[in-house]
This record gives sequence, structure tokens and C-alpha cells, in this order.
Amino acid sequence: MDLDRFKFVNDFYGHLEGDLVLQRVGHILEANCRRSDVVARYGGDEFVILMPETSMEQARQLASKLRSWVCADNLLREKNVSASFGIACYPLHGSSPQELIQVADASMYLSKHQGGNAVSTADHFDPGEAKKWKKDVLEAYLGVTLKRLFATGPDAFEEIYQRLKQFTESLLRRKPETG
Repeated sequence: MDLDRFKFVNDFYGHLEGDLVLQRVGHILEANCRRSDVVARYGGDEFVILMPETSMEQARQLASKLRSWVCADNLLREKNVSASFGIACYPLHGSSPQELIQVADASMYLSKHQGGNAVSTADHFDPGEAKKWKKDVLEAYLGVTLKRLFATGPDAFEEIYQRLKQFTESLLRRKPETG
């Protein structure tokens, strides 16, 4: 999960207010996840939720509820902060934590590219949809990169470049697809 428009909060209201937003989001996630789930801040304005023994559909339902609760929170709504979610499921989308995070991250970028405040899943397990999913992810990375370049300057490019590089390398490590 990545917060939408969080940079604006830090820039306009200051980092102390940004910290309050992060604390509020962490509280919403912790309060609404199961005791067996692990909620962690992954860096900056990103959070990861590990949900053991959860199906893809259950994860999608919880992410949709969490997205709604973030939107409904008065402080977050006042700051125009929403959340973009990306979902990956073991072993369907990867066998290592790194692979799962890369797929979830790519899916989250699809959510951001759609305007944010959305939940996206990695549906590339369907061989007929694999090429379309990869094309959509690449388009999302590039779209988000261009928006960030206009908003923050060239510093954002290096971060996105590294994400693209990791995503490309993960695709090359996968078995070739038929079709």
C-alpha cells in the first residue's frame, strides 16, 4: 500500500503533520487487520501487510475495506490522502519474499496509474493475460514517473528507474511463457 498525495502533506503542512498521517494510517491498518496479519511500514509512505492463509479474494476484500477506511478517516480526508493497494499471493505470484514484493509493488503502481485510491492485483497468472499485464505495468511505471518528474524534478527518476530495473530482472528470471 502506498499513500496517494503524501508528498504534498509533507511539503504543504510539514513533516510533523506527515508523521501524524503515517501514524493514523498505521493505526487504521493495525486496528482492522486480523491478529495473525503482520502490518509494517515498508519505507516512506509505503506499508506492507502479510496475511497468512489468505486467498486472493480475501486479500482483495480486506484491501478494499482498508482503502475505504483510509478514505473515511477525517484527518486523512482533510489532507486529501488516499491509498493505492497492490496484491500478490504466494505461491501464485512468486516463491520468495522479493518476488512477491515486486509483484505487489507493480500491482500497486497499476492502482496509482489509474488515479490512486484503488486496489489492483497481479492477474498475470492467466497466460492469455500475461503480456497485457506486463504492458500495463510498464505503462503505469512510466506514467507515474512522468507525473513525479513534473511534481518533484529529476530525483524521482532514479527511484522509478531502479523499480523498473528490478521488475525487468524479475521477468527475465521467470520461466519463458508459451503463447
